Amino acid sequence: VLHPLSDHGEAATKALQAQASRAAPVPKESLKAQEFFGLGFSASDPDQQLFYYSEAIRLDPRFEEAYYRRAITRKVKGDVDGAVEDYSRAIELKYRRRDLAYSGRADALRERAEARRSVDDIDGALRDYEHASRFGRSSSGASVYKLVEKVMIARRLKQELLKGTA
Repeated sequence: VLHPLSDHGEAATKALQAQASRAAPVPKESLKAQEFFGLGFSASDPDQQLFYYSEAIRLDPRFEEAYYRRAITRKVKGDVDGAVEDYSRAIELKYRRRDLAYSGRADALRERAEARRSVDDIDGALRDYEHASRFGRSSSGASVYKLVEKVMIARRLKQELLKGTA
């Protein structure tokens, strides 16, 4: 049984329809980029993930989540330089978006710090950990205290490396 809309419901529907008709159309490339991103996200093979995320980025060069996910995949495959490059691009794009919660920035900074630490770029890792710690809790649950702890560990590693070269 269908019931007629109330006057309020009908007015709201008309207002939304009018607003939708004035909205700019979504570019087809963005829709395709989302499709490739979804394929990458559901793929289990890292080579397929890299292909799909790269296609999403090719179609939408401002797709920060595709850079972030491709960075994770690159890190898994051992391409740390590529991962750091993608994390950096994701972070840059995340800073441009004003509506993004700080947790996304903290996550990208934390991940980039981990990648830098894995190739003994202790100074870069320290900068990223310290920067991430300013944002509070990341979506992965890494609190400020955990990030500061990682900063301290990275500092200790740096001191040990410097002692080893002296």
